[in-house]
Amino acid sequence: MTAQLDLNTRISAILAGLAAADTRADAEHGEFRLRQDERGHVIGDFYKCRLGSVFQPVFSATGRRVMGHEARVRCEGWGDEAVSPWGIFSRMASDSALVRLDRLCRTLHMLNYFGRARSGDLKLFVRVEPRLLTSVKQDHGKVFGEALGHCGVATSRVVIEIPVEAVGDRDLLQHAVTNYRARGYGIAANYPARSDAGTFDEVKPDFLKIEIKRLNADQALAQIISRTHAWGGRVIASKIETARDLVVAT
Repeated sequence: MTAQLDLNTRISAILAGLAAADTRADAEHGEFRLRQDERGHVIGDFYKCRLGSVFQPVFSATGRRVMGHEARVRCEGWGDEAVSPWGIFSRMASDSALVRLDRLCRTLHMLNYFGRARSGDLKLFVRVEPRLLTSVKQDHGKVFGEALGHCGVATSRVVIEIPVEAVGDRDLLQHAVTNYRARGYGIAANYPARSDAGTFDEVKPDFLKIEIKRLNADQALAQIISRTHAWGGRVIASKIETARDLVVAT
């Protein structure tokens, strides 16, 4: 009962913080809430959708050990219609609704991931929608950092996955990366990041994510892996979905 009350108190504080962020941005409060289901998992209600968290392991490509988990949103229905995990984002016509949905998903993942017993060095990898980077002009990661603070989680436990290849404005991209890093977050980018190697080198992600199916099959990886290691970045394997993938990764 005490744990339940503690979680409810944190959820209330987090939702108040999200509402305050809406007020600062002169946006209407989002139509969402956070609650626990019968299994003790935190779920989110956003308009007509029920959102949940799914976590996939992320492995170090050298040490072949689990470094953390990549969060994905599970979306159950738009009314009676099934919605793909990222399809709900494409339905957000306004930037303010997109920002609220993104914040809700990241908060949802944080509560489900760090609310359970996990090793102190495991990291949570969360993706940022490209439109979010253009919608939020400054203070990237501030609101999420406040939510993490309510749960006693350091921003260093979180890695922000930035879709480098989807952001055409290099100044905007660099500004967002600088913001996130200043607040203590790690930065991850997917391979191939983009054909413009210069932009990738400017971002210098702390983690280069490579799908497990490509890790041992793509002969073009050597150069980009070498560059990543040169600035102190780490190579990680993702999309571990089958028993065979797990064998390859470990």
